[in-house]
Amino acid sequence: MIGDDMESLAAAEAAINTAELRTRAQFLTRAATAHLRMRDVEAACTTAHEALSRAARLQSARLNEHVQACTDELAADGHTTHAADVTERDACLLRTEP
Repeated sequence: MIGDDMESLAAAEAAINTAELRTRAQFLTRAATAHLRMRDVEAACTTAHEALSRAARLQSARLNEHVQACTDELAADGHTTHAADVTERDACLLRTEP
């Protein structure tokens, strides 16, 4: 089942037009959340960091909301070192509360 979920994520990512920067970043926040819900915290955090890198270069309130929801879920999940790094970076880059 997890293999199917990963294939679905990969297919969805491949379908995104690379020129659509905000859409790609929003997808990454959702992918990070999906990884987290599949209990792959390391992949969730890696993907969230990529989303944060993209979000830092864009001006989008809607994207910032997606990033905030993602980091909120990471923070609530378990206070792992990886998750703490993401929420701290979110606070620095997007000037939100960790």
